Amino acid sequence: MNCYINDLSFQPEQNITDGRGLAKTFIDTCELAGQFTFGRIFVPEDYMYRPIARGITFEILKNTEDRNLSSRLKSIRSHQFKKITSDNPVDNLIPFSHEGQASEFLAKACYWKVPVISFLTAEKWKKCTLELQCLSDSDIEVKNLRNLGCFQHFEEHKEYLIEIIQREYEDCKWNSRETPFRRKELCQNYLKSLQYKDRLQACDKKTKMAMFLEVGTYIAIWNGWIYEKRLSELNSTKGIKRKIFKGGNPTCYLSIDVMHGCFEFLDRQGKHITEYNFEAEDQNKHYKDGSHDINV
Repeated sequence: MNCYINDLSFQPEQNITDGRGLAKTFIDTCELAGQFTFGRIFVPEDYMYRPIARGITFEILKNTEDRNLSSRLKSIRSHQFKKITSDNPVDNLIPFSHEGQASEFLAKACYWKVPVISFLTAEKWKKCTLELQCLSDSDIEVKNLRNLGCFQHFEEHKEYLIEIIQREYEDCKWNSRETPFRRKELCQNYLKSLQYKDRLQACDKKTKMAMFLEVGTYIAIWNGWIYEKRLSELNSTKGIKRKIFKGGNPTCYLSIDVMHGCFEFLDRQGKHITEYNFEAEDQNKHYKDGSHDINV
């Protein structure tokens, strides 16, 4: 699935004091989008030299002395950016505008029902949704478009991102036994952006358990696992809630350990195989005594 850059967020007259911070946030957003199902990002044909803000262009950022920033930008340009001239033509495209400015990119994002990625060059691009006005005689007057400009926007659109990932997994064969976590980098970046380890240190036991459930749930779903309500209720006890997920080809289960903040990986009979942390790393902990098994 492709998405579009918000060409209106190129603001040539806008003074940005922290050009490096602007670029880093944009690069983080593009990389995070790539870890979901957005393979390509459509950009204007002249994007390299079009002013992002006053005195800032992709060409200038590419040649910055910050080698890490330059390297990441070059990687995104090579592997994710796709010029709009190569986009599929759309007949009878309904035109939309944002605050009086029309944009083919925003209109195509509406047509394909995908988000746009914005530079945070102004306050209006810091919103997680953009309200567009229809410029034709269509029955559609206003359209809300999902906007991705920073990590917080991905948090706001979690449910939508989960839906598109699950659709992707439904359309392909996936061996959950051989590859329990297909998106390790996404898991690790999610925890890093959430400042997960720092937040845990300030939590009491009850808050930690709630955080383990929330974080573990999103990581499981992002990797294609399906929540099993019946098994979760069957294996929950008073004071300790369990969340169990099912994978296929062959059938196996993933259970969130709310005491230690990790996943128990189990076979189709509910027998313990091993343990994974939330960064999707195998901890090679094997319990044969049945203490970590589940009822199926």
